[in-house]
Parts: sequence; structure tokens; C-alpha cells
Amino acid sequence: MNTRYGHQDDVAIGYNPHKPGRGSHHPLLCVVAGTRLALHMEWRPGNSVSASDWIVAMDRVWSHPDVPSRLKLNRGDIGFAQDKIMAWHEQGCARPRYLFKPKLTANVRRAIAKVAWPGGAASPASA
Repeated sequence: MNTRYGHQDDVAIGYNPHKPGRGSHHPLLCVVAGTRLALHMEWRPGNSVSASDWIVAMDRVWSHPDVPSRLKLNRGDIGFAQDKIMAWHEQGCARPRYLFKPKLTANVRRAIAKVAWPGGAASPASA
């Protein structure tokens, strides 16, 4: 969250732990791991959730001619572990793989338990 003062475009009151009740922007940033390079950056209203407008932003990044051959993995936190975002990655073999860290809820545990693990190993969710 980036707190804003005065009247700026697209400022909205949302989750802001540093200044509750103040208007803010919620940035969406796509960076190359291990570098300080940003492939894409957008300012969204402060009441946006992490994954809002992600697919539109990723389509913009993906349309660059060099990106599909170089982008191999997308990483994200719990805010990006949504069906529509995972479906975007699974649309074609040219899309990057993804690694998201969802909350280990009962539904996630059930989904993991249904996976056929190699060698008949026990599911990691059962531990």
C-alpha cells in the first residue's frame, strides 16, 4: 500500500496498516527474481485485492515478443492462488509454470489427498 494525500486519481480507502482510513494505491508489480528489474507496474485503487487486474496485466507482459521464451515461472502469495489465475497458466503449453502458496484449508487438503503421488508415497497434506 502506498498512502496518498490530497486528491489524486484512483485513490481509494482500503486496507492500509500504516495509516488506517487514508486513501491509498495498491501497486501490482511484476519483477524478475534475483534482479531489480521490473517487467510491469500498475497503480490500482487502494481497495483492490492482490489478484485484481492480474490477468489483464499478465496478458500485457505476455504480449511482448521476448517474454514467452524467457518467462518460465510465476511465483505469488496467497492472494494469487485463485482458479482463474491458475487456469490462465494452464491454457497452453507455452504459458509459464506457476508456484503459489495457498492457505492450507480443508478444501486444499482434500485436493492434495486426491493427487496420485509417485511410488505410493503419502500425501504431504496428511502430515
